[in-house]
Amino acid sequence: MTATAALKLNLDCVEIHENGHIVIKPARAWLSVPKSIERILLEVLSEIKPDWAETPPKERSLIKLFAKHIPAQPYFIDKAFQGKTRILRNSAIFSAMMRGNLDRVTLHHAMGVSMPHLVQLEKLLSADIHCRLDPEFIKKRNKHILGTADD
Repeated sequence: MTATAALKLNLDCVEIHENGHIVIKPARAWLSVPKSIERILLEVLSEIKPDWAETPPKERSLIKLFAKHIPAQPYFIDKAFQGKTRILRNSAIFSAMMRGNLDRVTLHHAMGVSMPHLVQLEKLLSADIHCRLDPEFIKKRNKHILGTADD
């Protein structure tokens, strides 16, 4: 998700899951929020609309999540991120890939990243998320490359 897209999130993208925790839908999939972020998000939500959880989804879709806290959004993005939002987003995507989130469709639905962009990141960062090698195989291969293999 881009910084601009994050600032355009509406209140209907946030719900309380049946387990009592906050979930957010930044793209097409509902995602659980880390506890440290959940506490902050609950404060923001209660400031925007104290009864947000009981508000009908249609009404919540008209309320911007960060409008009260970040009124001059384009100015905020420029000043806070200094034109580096793409780098930040790409590093988050690559970090998710390296932590084992290897399915392109999942990344697309969870983070809103396009398929062509994922392919581009794979090429640029030498990470083919559909073809991961076994760590033992890599060790053996490296020994052959370095000429230290026994066989």
